Amino acid sequence: MPGEAWRPRLAGVTPRVLKDWRRAVVMAAIRRRNAGRSAERVFADIYAEGRWGAGETFDSGTGSRGELAIRYAEYVRSLVQRLGVRSVVDVGCGDFRVAGLFADHVESYHGVDVVPAVIARNNELHGAPGVRFSVLDATVRPLPEGDLCLVRQVLQHLSNRQIAGILAHCRQFPTVLVTEHWPAPDRMRRPNIDKPHGPDIRLDRGSWVDITRPPFDCRPVREVLRLSLGLPLFRSGETVRTFLWQPSAGA
Repeated sequence: MPGEAWRPRLAGVTPRVLKDWRRAVVMAAIRRRNAGRSAERVFADIYAEGRWGAGETFDSGTGSRGELAIRYAEYVRSLVQRLGVRSVVDVGCGDFRVAGLFADHVESYHGVDVVPAVIARNNELHGAPGVRFSVLDATVRPLPEGDLCLVRQVLQHLSNRQIAGILAHCRQFPTVLVTEHWPAPDRMRRPNIDKPHGPDIRLDRGSWVDITRPPFDCRPVREVLRLSLGLPLFRSGETVRTFLWQPSAGA
């Protein structure tokens, strides 16, 4: 009968394998579409459609809430105190949920994002003396001055060329904190596999963003915070890792 030949092939296929295959097909289609669209348009649509916030507009996703956000903010506050940081620049500031946990610990907080609607909303709801937001594509434009630059789970959504652009603009800061989502150890294949900008990250290909490895090669960098994900995207064991980079020390 037609189709009978497929049965032996499918007999050993697990639901997880089928799920991963379907996800790969969808991911490939999304990446093909986003490759031809501007970063502003892609990320504006994500926010407008509530794709990161379970349907809620202007939500930067689950990583901006809960234990991950709290622990990160605690570390930033401790770093601000230890280094005497007075001004912070936050690249890809998103909905301000995370930065709202530490912005009052510095004299100046400046959040930048490529999505105009997000920035307009942030200025309306959170703008205050010492707290401001600007529309800025950090992949191609210089960043405002500051003592500390934060890049939290932003690079993972970008192409390698765009990541290199942001890192080049980060070199003006004495201290940079870069936070990225890493795969489970048994899923790790190779860091920094390229992809178009978009809502997806590299985990489906066993990849992640590592600024210490080619083509970025940032120095000196050390890991300062590692948090486990209660609800992983693919496999148990995924982590969110934060790295402290001091560009001038490696010059």
